[in-house]
Amino acid sequence: MQFPIRVLTGAAALIALSTLGPAIAQATPPDFVQFRTPSGNIGCTVSATTAACEISQHDYATPPRPENCHLQYGDRLVLENTGVVDFHCHGDRLVESTAAVLDYGANVTVGGLTCLSTTDYVECAGAGHSFRLSRQAYTID
Repeated sequence: MQFPIRVLTGAAALIALSTLGPAIAQATPPDFVQFRTPSGNIGCTVSATTAACEISQHDYATPPRPENCHLQYGDRLVLENTGVVDFHCHGDRLVESTAAVLDYGANVTVGGLTCLSTTDYVECAGAGHSFRLSRQAYTID
């Protein structure tokens, strides 16, 4: 059976993430990677165009919901490769619980976007902007 090269590349990235442990995970060269933190509370996806993270449980005050959002809000931050960072309204789950674990201290880069997993937060950066997401707080720069 033949698989499109895109599937093989993405699978290779997930294998690299799951076997590197605390080393820096180098995406070689996937166009999409998904991971979760060791705690399982934050899940992220990284592509050449966006880095997005979603938190399951948080203590921070949720930002005001846009009037046109009737779904979930305040738990998913998205950084676009243009530098725009914002919360997204969504009705889906970003990352499944079976996604590869990115150990604390490790990072993954796709295109110009990088996400770092730490014991305190996940930080995604690129295009001169970033966000940090943790149970206690979020920051957008």
